[in-house]
Amino acid sequence: MPSPQTSSARTDHFRRQPEYDLRAGPARLRIFADNYQFLLFDPAADPFRPLPLINEVTSRQGWTRNAHALWIFTRAHYNDHRLDVSLADRYQPDPTAARQTVQNLGLPGGSLALFEHPKHVRFRVPAGAYRVYCRAFNLGSEDSHGMAGLSDDEFFRHSEWERYEIVLVPGSAEREGEL
Repeated sequence: MPSPQTSSARTDHFRRQPEYDLRAGPARLRIFADNYQFLLFDPAADPFRPLPLINEVTSRQGWTRNAHALWIFTRAHYNDHRLDVSLADRYQPDPTAARQTVQNLGLPGGSLALFEHPKHVRFRVPAGAYRVYCRAFNLGSEDSHGMAGLSDDEFFRHSEWERYEIVLVPGSAEREGEL
């Protein structure tokens, strides 16, 4: 597997690489999940229209959605998370994940966006329909004393903290939700 393309919400907010080509390999980002959430969406559409149901039930299940956006809810209090995004021919479940879900998402323009202030991050993929698998690891696990001051390289070495993997697989799932 090629080395991931990397970026950080803390150090790259204003000079962030605007786009990752997932056909060239995976991407690894340090994201700031404001309000315990991050959004993945088709950038050709407004991810907030219509606003999906967001309540205690959807927060506990870890996700909600509308036709062109997925909200992923996090648990760790300090909002700093590793996010690995990749493109694959098929999905391999990971028994060590605390939660695994699949959602269908059309990307007719060949781009997936991650909503993050102040600008969106985009991932280039072949245009089409995708099964978007989300693996959540170590829900709620963090180190409130040492995360903020770590360099990205140091931060990425801590796989014991809450982190997420997004795997895009061409096609559509027969059933969406938790695996």
